Amino acid sequence: MKSLTFIQRLSEGLFFEPDERSYWRPDILGYHFEEASQTTIVGHPPTNFLIIEPSKGEIGTVIFTTDGSKNMSAHLPQVLWLCDLGLKVILYDIPGFGKYEGELNLEIFMELSKEAIGYASQNFSFSPFILYGKFIGSLPTLAIASQLKKAPNLVIVENCFYEFKTYLISRYGPGIGHVISSFIPGMIEPSAFLSQASLPTLVLFSDRERVQPSEYKKISQIKNSKLSFIDFSNESSTLRNPTIQSKLVNTILESVLEAQNKS
Repeated sequence: MKSLTFIQRLSEGLFFEPDERSYWRPDILGYHFEEASQTTIVGHPPTNFLIIEPSKGEIGTVIFTTDGSKNMSAHLPQVLWLCDLGLKVILYDIPGFGKYEGELNLEIFMELSKEAIGYASQNFSFSPFILYGKFIGSLPTLAIASQLKKAPNLVIVENCFYEFKTYLISRYGPGIGHVISSFIPGMIEPSAFLSQASLPTLVLFSDRERVQPSEYKKISQIKNSKLSFIDFSNESSTLRNPTIQSKLVNTILESVLEAQNKS
């Protein structure tokens, strides 16, 4: 029984690569910021929040859930372009990432991340607001989007996989992938969240990340009018290609403008 538990922990651990190292600070990069800590679930250490102010007039908020690697300080270069659009960006580290130690598995990650997103949306966000999740961070982002008291104006998921089993097989091969997937606890799959999405949802994909093109292809075939897609494969950066940059930025700004017109 202990060996099975150990194997399950190893299997779930493939989705997380946390560390405590400090990588970047917003002020070193020229941005104002605030920090906050909050216990979102009794019995767990606090969740740390990083609130980065926009570099020009604030037009909204983005709550960003990282891909399960390192900690939020490592992801600053990925999100500062949002600040340059006039968006306040909120990142967070649940226990197990960064400052506070904590047990990490898929269930705990989902619970703590959803609570963190909910807390940030009520206490730090400026309407209109956007939810943005990357890789494993796509799951709590999709799961909580329709449950929030105030619905986000746009949901963005980047390098989201179709299902746990298909992702693991595509990444590790049929033999090992099948074995690993058998130890993943039963959870609602990303494909189910996307199929049932009732809010505007933008799916981004890059072939430079760990999600295989076959996963994105499956997702792109989901029939839901709320979904839109941007594929920036073969690009070293989301914003290197002017066409992709324009499409992504326009999608974000249009969601903000639409929200402002409704208010």
